[in-house]
Amino acid sequence: MATFLVECYWVGVLAADARQALDRLQRGGSRHGGAATPLASFLLPSEEVLFVLVESSSQRAALRASREAGIPVDRVSSVVALDQGLGPLP
Repeated sequence: MATFLVECYWVGVLAADARQALDRLQRGGSRHGGAATPLASFLLPSEEVLFVLVESSSQRAALRASREAGIPVDRVSSVVALDQGLGPLP
């Protein structure tokens, strides 16, 4: 498994919209053999941007699973973790 950053420029996105899409991504990953498991997400409301860190078997699988969850994906990039000791953010 590898880690990918899903970038989404989502006009008019609200926190509730993002949470619903992330819930669908989590459930969809379970249905599709773990196609993309969300690890963390960040919504920048003033920028209308959603970033989702996912674990997936491939970039293509991460893209497919995210789009199936209703996330209007603009880009999926491979991520190299430099510090894994951050823990959960408030």
